[in-house]
Amino acid sequence: MSEDIAHHDSGGFTELQRALLGTQTIEQFLQEVALLAARLVPDGMSCGMTMQPNGRPVTVACSDELASQVDELQYHVGDGPCLHALRQGCVVRIDDTAKGAGWPGFQAEAASRGIGSCLALPLIADGKPVGALSLYARAAGAFGTGETQRAERLAENASGALSLALRLASYDLLRADGDDPILILDDVFAELDSERRAQLAELVAGAEQVLVTAAVAADVPEKLAGVRYQVAGGDVRRDD
Repeated sequence: MSEDIAHHDSGGFTELQRALLGTQTIEQFLQEVALLAARLVPDGMSCGMTMQPNGRPVTVACSDELASQVDELQYHVGDGPCLHALRQGCVVRIDDTAKGAGWPGFQAEAASRGIGSCLALPLIADGKPVGALSLYARAAGAFGTGETQRAERLAENASGALSLALRLASYDLLRADGDDPILILDDVFAELDSERRAQLAELVAGAEQVLVTAAVAADVPEKLAGVRYQVAGGDVRRDD
């Protein structure tokens, strides 16, 4: 990985962490991701975030109106790069909407709106595609190796953050219904810096039951006091 790509990855990951723990709803978090994606991949990109909460695809966040319009084109025809990424869990790239016949109906409409190329990436939560991050550029061939790698890394980081955001939202919903669920944080602290670890620990400290797994014990903040177990070689041992 080049220094330029690594720099973008590091900065983007930090901003994702801030967005995850600094927003109050899933919708706000996704909006921050869309704006971040449009900034990280240069040259005036537009970004749309697609999910299907009720079985139908919908743009839940976008960097601008153009991204929403191009997403809607695909919902109307029932196919396109963002829907393929969402359904199949794979990356889709169209280098020139004026050429090729992958999705001729969508490509012709996108080209008429000034979109020259696009890149759609799946968002994976708990091992399943739950959404798509779509980038649209006015220039053809806008997604070279560097741009694609940055976008893939952003989507990967966003997927991890989205998994945690959905888990926290589900936990809050169950608590609001009067239940007392177990909040499971499966190796999430390793993905956070020390400041964000402390923020997450503060956020979940009031939960009645929290199950935390971590490959490195030091990743778990001391604030999350409780019974700790070590697992090694198939043996489980309680820490004293």
